[in-house]
Amino acid sequence: QMVVQSILCLFLFSMTASAVPVLYVADATYNFGTKSNTEKVSHTFILENRGDALLKLTRVKAACGCTVAKVSSREIPPGEAATIGATLDLRMRHGKLNKYITVSSNDPENPSMRLSLVGEAFASVQASPSYVNFGSISTNDAPTRSIVVTSRNEKPFTIQSVSSQRKLLETEIVTVEEGKKYQVNLKVKPGSAGGSQFDTVSVQTSDATAGLLRVRCSWQISQPFSVTPTTLKLRQSTSGGQVPGYMLLKASAAHAKSFMVESIKWPGRDDVTFTLSRHALGTRVLVRNVIPTQEMTGEKIVIRTNIPGYEEVSVPVEILPPVAVGKPQTLPVKKS
Repeated sequence: QMVVQSILCLFLFSMTASAVPVLYVADATYNFGTKSNTEKVSHTFILENRGDALLKLTRVKAACGCTVAKVSSREIPPGEAATIGATLDLRMRHGKLNKYITVSSNDPENPSMRLSLVGEAFASVQASPSYVNFGSISTNDAPTRSIVVTSRNEKPFTIQSVSSQRKLLETEIVTVEEGKKYQVNLKVKPGSAGGSQFDTVSVQTSDATAGLLRVRCSWQISQPFSVTPTTLKLRQSTSGGQVPGYMLLKASAAHAKSFMVESIKWPGRDDVTFTLSRHALGTRVLVRNVIPTQEMTGEKIVIRTNIPGYEEVSVPVEILPPVAVGKPQTLPVKKS
C-alpha cells in the first residue's frame, strides 16, 4: 500500500511540475485600413490560455502615447480567455502606421508577445509630394518645382500662409480650384551657396485638423564653370629652380559638350606655359616654366572661356616660402 501511495505521489508531482501556461492570440495584428486622422481606432484582442497552469500577464504596455491598452484580467485560468481593448488616436498623424502593445507573461515558451495595430492615416488636407528634389541646378537658371495641396473631403479650405524655413526658396500660391485644390510653386533664390542644400516648406491651411503641412526640399548647386584650386599656390624650391603647378577646369553638365578654353595667360610672365589635357573630372592644366618668387604673390592667371558669365576668370597666385631643411645634428661621443 505504501508503494502504491509513493507511485501516486510521484505521478501527481510530475504532472504538477510539467503543467505550464500557454498564451495564444489568434490574430495578433489588426489592420484598420485607411482612415482620416481625425478618428480613433478601437479593437479588442482575445488572449487565450491553452496551457494547463494559471497564465499571469505581468506587463501590458503600449509603445506609443497615442495608444491605450486596457486588460480585462491579468490572470487567466487554463482553458479561459481575457481581452485587451486597444484604442489608437490618429489625430495629427499621417501616412502608414504600425503601433504595438507588448504583453509579458509567465508563458515559458513565449514570455513576450507583440500585438499590432497597422494601417494608414490621412489628413483631410494633404500636400503632395512630401519631398521635392530639385536635382543639380544652377542658381542663374533654377527650375520651378511644385507641390499640390488638396482636400480629401467636401469641406472647403484655404491656404493661410507658406514659409521657407531657411529662406532659401521663393514661394508662390496658385489657386487651381477654389476651396479644394492649390498649387505652391517653389524656386531656389538666386545667390544660394554652392554644394548640397536643403530647406523645409511649411504650409498652414484653414483646416485645423490638418495641422502644419511640411515638405522637405533638397538640391545641389553646380556652378557653370569652376577652377580648382581657387588660388594657385606654388612653393619656392630650396635650389631656386622651376616648380610646376596644376589646375582643374570643370564645366557643368549643361556646358560640358560645348566648353572651350579660349586662352590662359599669366600677364607679365610670357615664359610661363600652360598645357591642357583631358581629365575624368574636367580639363587638367599643367603650369610650367615657373621659378617662384615672392613678387609673384598677388598676381593673377587669366582664363578665357566660351561660357556666358565666365568669359574671363582670374585665379590668384600665392608663393609659399621653401621648406626649411635643418642641418644634421652631430651627437656628442662619450669618452670611455
